[in-house]
Amino acid sequence: MPELIPTYEALRLTRYHYLCRRVSLDWRNSLPEGYTLRRIDRDLLADPGLVLPEDFDAGGDIEACWGAWLTF
Repeated sequence: MPELIPTYEALRLTRYHYLCRRVSLDWRNSLPEGYTLRRIDRDLLADPGLVLPEDFDAGGDIEACWGAWLTF
């Protein structure tokens, strides 16, 4: 951004993107008792019991970053 707009000070955020191409762990049997694994979709994001970090914007960040992978 500084090269495009020299007067604009960009805010850098550290984010990591992981892509799993092959699963070698039997994750279904590795989940601790009482835990579940759910696909990220609109129902999950609308769940009133869902707790997200304060800096996470479920309405914007998740769709902007993961839109192609979500099942809406």
